[in-house]
Amino acid sequence: MRYLEFFILSCVFGSVLLLGYKEEGRDRPSQLDIWHYIQKQAAAVHLDPEFVYAVAMAESSLNPEADSGRAHGIMQLTQPAWESVTTLPYSFAWDWRLNIRMGVLYLAKCREFLMDNEAYSIGRLAACYRYGMHKVKENHFDVLYLPAPKNDIYLKLLREDEIPVKPPSEPYYSGPALYRDGENTHSGLRAL
Repeated sequence: MRYLEFFILSCVFGSVLLLGYKEEGRDRPSQLDIWHYIQKQAAAVHLDPEFVYAVAMAESSLNPEADSGRAHGIMQLTQPAWESVTTLPYSFAWDWRLNIRMGVLYLAKCREFLMDNEAYSIGRLAACYRYGMHKVKENHFDVLYLPAPKNDIYLKLLREDEIPVKPPSEPYYSGPALYRDGENTHSGLRAL
């Protein structure tokens, strides 16, 4: 009997993991959290982190709960794009860190595709991410033949203008140092 109970509990727990769930506000990252994570992930595959940040901003405005109906999360990955870079279930695309990691891996895959076709440019990389690698190839790697995006960030990325979105800077505090004393916060200046 214990084996049956264990089996049933395992099935229920496994179903929750496989189906995933989206809890509003759970582990909602700040823009700075996202920027730091993008820097780490982009460095691992030699991508410009500011470019990756701009793509994320264009795709979802950095909303980890963004859902277009066919794409999920900060990087707005579709199920085919997700499955081209991982064997994890697509339901995991709601985890903002995994979403960024897989988005970066998909960008690296797009870059490799462009390099293999001797067609790499930053604008074409953005186009491959936005429209799909094969759509870009069908149009002879000419982004002018692709539908013009309505998103200003993508317009600038496709034109290869400067990176159109600046990542957040580190918070800066120029006042006196603060310290906590029990329940009170004081400036670093003490009366003598």
